[in-house]
Amino acid sequence: MNVEDWPSDKLPATLVTDMGSEYKSENFEQIAELGVKVINLPSYRPELKGMVEKFFDVVQSTYKKHLKGKGVIEPDYQERGVHDYKKDACMTMTDFEKIIIHCIIYYNSRRIVEKIFPIPKP
Repeated sequence: MNVEDWPSDKLPATLVTDMGSEYKSENFEQIAELGVKVINLPSYRPELKGMVEKFFDVVQSTYKKHLKGKGVIEPDYQERGVHDYKKDACMTMTDFEKIIIHCIIYYNSRRIVEKIFPIPKP
């Protein structure tokens, strides 16, 4: 991964969270102190963060077809008598993280969102 692929030398203007435990820590509060606007949406309300939920769908559809038979959980995983996909797992979390990062870079490099939330005019 190149710095150009994932520039990370700036802070986001806004973070939208779902009130998960990772967003309630003292470290996370420091982000708000740096001037980042934090919007806390209610938990278990995916319809309130459609852009993020759709992004998860896009990323999963990008990598799942390439990892079929390698431990990816299929939609039927809860059905009785179905194959145990976990037994097919053949990569580490680090390997999987690299794949996810690659998918995110691919997605973000081909699509630029100028404005997510309306910005009020002064």
